[in-house]
Amino acid sequence: MKRGRAVTDIMNNTLVFGAVEVISYINRNGRYDEKTGRIRLTATQNVNENSIEQFLMQNLERGSIIRTDGWKGYSKTALAEYKHEPIPGIRASHIHRTFGEFIMVSTQNT
Repeated sequence: MKRGRAVTDIMNNTLVFGAVEVISYINRNGRYDEKTGRIRLTATQNVNENSIEQFLMQNLERGSIIRTDGWKGYSKTALAEYKHEPIPGIRASHIHRTFGEFIMVSTQNT
């Protein structure tokens, strides 16, 4: 299995855009915390500036904060209407936790 993004090398897989709403709150211990909110998924044929921009326009409010891992494919033009916070090396815990659970449920139900 090839490691890394390898977006252009995909043969028998489906490309999917995903967005996870992150809700900030104060937990029982009085500490700042975050939890997963709404999820948006869309299958796509391309991962290019136009398709990214279209997904964002259809699913996020302008001015929303978008945290990413800083992948070079996220163009400044596609993200122009949003506050982009690239965090290189970030492990998007909300995305991994949410989609990991989704995949586990999907696998168990098939």
